[in-house]
Amino acid sequence: MLRKALVAGSVMLFAAGICSVRAAALPTEAFSYKADFETVDPVKYWVGSKEYTINFKGLTDEKCVEGKKCLKMDVTLGGGLPYVYWNIPMPKRIPAEGTLKFTGNAFLGAETTANRVEIGPSYSYPPSTVGGTCPSMFVANAKNKDKWQPMQGDLVKIGGTTNVANYDWGNPTLANTGVYLDFIIVRFFGKKGDRVVLYLDDFKVEGQVPVAAKYSKAISARWAPIKDKVDARASEFESALAKNAQDISNITPETADGEKLKKDLLQQISALQARVKTIKSKGNMRIKDVQGIESGIKSIEESKSNL
Repeated sequence: MLRKALVAGSVMLFAAGICSVRAAALPTEAFSYKADFETVDPVKYWVGSKEYTINFKGLTDEKCVEGKKCLKMDVTLGGGLPYVYWNIPMPKRIPAEGTLKFTGNAFLGAETTANRVEIGPSYSYPPSTVGGTCPSMFVANAKNKDKWQPMQGDLVKIGGTTNVANYDWGNPTLANTGVYLDFIIVRFFGKKGDRVVLYLDDFKVEGQVPVAAKYSKAISARWAPIKDKVDARASEFESALAKNAQDISNITPETADGEKLKKDLLQQISALQARVKTIKSKGNMRIKDVQGIESGIKSIEESKSNL
C-alpha cells in the first residue's frame, strides 16, 4: 500500500504521537533484533515479479562495516511486474509503540542499472484488515552508489503514517488499532534486464515496546467502538438478505427461466450471507466489502421483479 498524501500523512503523524502516549500506560519490555550477516542470510523473496535471476545471494567477505562479512544480493530483473520485494521477518510480531528504532547499512554497487532500491518497515494494524504497508525509510539510486550508506528510522513514527480509514469501513483511526512491525523490506525497482548489486550489513531493531499479552488486550478494547459499528451494519445486511430470501422463496415462477433465476438468486443470497457471517466473526469490514454486499443486495432486489 502506498503512503498517503501530505495532508493525510500529517494527520497520521499526529496519531503516531497518540500511540506513544497510549503505550506509556502499558507495561513494556525490551526488544532487540540484529541481523549481522556473519553466519545467516535471513532475506527471503516476498512479492512482486518472480521472473528474476539470482546471480549471487548470500554472505560475502567482499565488504563489511563491522565483523568479517555482509550480505550480498546480485539480481537481474526479469519481465512481468517492475519490482521485486524481499523481506527480513521479525522473530515475532513486534508492537510498534513505545520506542522502536532501526539502524543498518547499505551499499549499492556501481554495477547496478536498476532504477532504485528501497528499504523500509512493513506493518499490520489489527484488528483492522490493513496490513503489508511498506513506507520507505531509505532509497538508493544512481546518486548514491558505490559507498556505504548508514540508515536509521523511528519505527513508531513511521508506523503512524498509514490511514486505515482509506481501507476499512467505520472510519477507524490508529487510535482504534494496534501497530505491529512484521518485516524489514528490501525492494528493487527496474525494467527487464536491469541489475541490482546490493550489500547489507548490521541491521538492528531495538527499543522498549508494550508487553505482548497486555498489548493484545488493549487493542481489542480500542477496536470495540468500530466492532460495534461493523456488527450493526452486518445485522442490517443479514435482515435485508433474510427478507429477500423469504420473498423469493414465496414466489412460484411460471417459466423454466424463472425457476432458474429463482435458484440463482437464492444461491447469491446464500453466498452473501456467508460473507456477512465471516465479517461478523472477524469484527472488521473493508470499504469494498460494504460496496460489494450493497451492490449484491440491490441486484437481487431488482431481479425479483423478473420472477
